[in-house]
Amino acid sequence: MSGTLYCEKISCYDRPAEPVSVSIPLARGRLQEPSGLSIRDAAGRTLPLQRHVLASWDDGSIKWLQVHFQPDLPGNADATLTVEVAPGAADPAPERRVTVVEGEGGLRVDTGPLAFTVSADGYWPIQDVALDGRPLFGRRPFGGFALTLGGEPLTTAGPVNLEVQEAGPLRVVIEVRGKHRRGDGGEMIDLRGRITAYAGKPYIEVEHQFVHTAEAEELPLEALELAFRPEAAGPAHVALGQGYYRTAITESDDSVAMLLDAETMLYQANEHYIDCFYGDFWVDWRDAQGGLALSVYQAHQHFPKALLADGEGILCSLWPRDMVPAPTLRGMGKTHRLLLHVHGPDTPLEDLSVRSLQF
Repeated sequence: MSGTLYCEKISCYDRPAEPVSVSIPLARGRLQEPSGLSIRDAAGRTLPLQRHVLASWDDGSIKWLQVHFQPDLPGNADATLTVEVAPGAADPAPERRVTVVEGEGGLRVDTGPLAFTVSADGYWPIQDVALDGRPLFGRRPFGGFALTLGGEPLTTAGPVNLEVQEAGPLRVVIEVRGKHRRGDGGEMIDLRGRITAYAGKPYIEVEHQFVHTAEAEELPLEALELAFRPEAAGPAHVALGQGYYRTAITESDDSVAMLLDAETMLYQANEHYIDCFYGDFWVDWRDAQGGLALSVYQAHQHFPKALLADGEGILCSLWPRDMVPAPTLRGMGKTHRLLLHVHGPDTPLEDLSVRSLQF
């Protein structure tokens, strides 16, 4: 049995080995083992797959199969792939793998170019970063997610539970669960995080979620920030990208900053911001050894948001401190997604902007 899988044209840029995920429904009795399903590209090459059974029929055959793979997607064109159910077909080994191993104090992830640790003593979210085997930024360049809720400054420091939900070879997903804590270490509300890394890629996706589980019926959200404070190797250069029809990039040897608030959206984007493909919002910090570009997922649709980059690093404000506090009722939560793209000192800003836009 074979079928067709279409990847629609959504970008003007070529995307070699682009991470793609899809869930495929199957008729009862059609597929007994995940390895019996394969995908070929337009050139007839069988692609390495990472498979996960989501549901089964009552006879034990597979009902829904999730697959992750990395096809080459062309710019300004769609791509047609062939899905085949053929038990016993050979499954090619991926050229590049992502691995996760348990180490002292956390989990060590290695995508090939990028390596980092997800710590068990707090959701920072990552530490001990290395690019192509070269350590960057110092041991703990991130300070965790700083949340101010109802006048209480809360941190994501403290013990967390780590669960490897997917272990490669093409994609690793780690879930982090714990508590947002007061300065004295006392627990207040629930914390959930997720980190996704891809084989051969120098970027990762990071999620942060808080859930109001305290006794108060309502707490005002006053601030939510993630700071990146690297150990610099000389002077820093910073940049900021933002836009809708075209991303405008601003560079500086001093600082760059922008606030997306209601006024910004009213005058810049009142007829565009509800579009899920509306623009992107990112900052970049780099020194002589390497750099980090940070992108906020659908920042315009989820304003207010603010980004600042200077010689000290990056401040990502997911709820800026000078905004009117947002009422948060008991049981409510909020999830944010970020892209952290680690790169060399000479990586073109346009390349970082393209990856941010794909995100």
